Amino acid sequence: KLSQKENKQDNSWLQRVSEQSWEPELLISGLAVYATLQLPDFVRKFYQNYQFNFQADTGVVDELLPLMVVAVMLMALQVLSVAFIFHFVVRAFWVGLVGLNSVFKNGINYEKLEYSEIYKSEMKKRIGNKDDFLLATDRLASLVFSQAFLFVFYMIGIGFLYLVFFVLINVVKLVVSEEVFDLYSKIILTVSFIAIIGVAVVSVVLNLKRFRNIERYAKLHFKLNWYV
Repeated sequence: KLSQKENKQDNSWLQRVSEQSWEPELLISGLAVYATLQLPDFVRKFYQNYQFNFQADTGVVDELLPLMVVAVMLMALQVLSVAFIFHFVVRAFWVGLVGLNSVFKNGINYEKLEYSEIYKSEMKKRIGNKDDFLLATDRLASLVFSQAFLFVFYMIGIGFLYLVFFVLINVVKLVVSEEVFDLYSKIILTVSFIAIIGVAVVSVVLNLKRFRNIERYAKLHFKLNWYV
């Protein structure tokens, strides 16, 4: 009985948090908009500092790889700034709707609108009652917010892979001869390319209908995607 009571309390707390999630969403979204608009200049300055002070050569690893990292970061910041601005606008619009709902508790009185019957019926189908429109706007804001954060995590993962690869190359470069490093860099590039393509192909194959319902293949598919 005690555990059931505790579960009910936990569920009610979670329900309250989810119902009030728009408040931290607005705060986080506002901070994210400010950050994503400020960070591109910092990234460009960091890359310029790397070029002038740390770039030792003009090869693929020394020049192209950092440029790719910077390009991915700038693209991610632009996408995120647009996404968080859009979320902030939609969520602010939703807050306005909540305010209207508190004043006009019965919602829109379509019969009193001075439009044609066709216009009013189309409006009613698209907007519905006050609760439908509020829920649709709330879902849109939450969807944009969650997709933006999903994109952030993807970019963090890609950035981490770039960082690992960059460290593997540059650390070894300091301790081996140029001939050994050329061979080593070719091996690393080849192995990385094969690993990326291999993981993608294996994941697609294991998800085919003939394999997905076989237990050992299903477990392997899950572990592969989970850890990658």
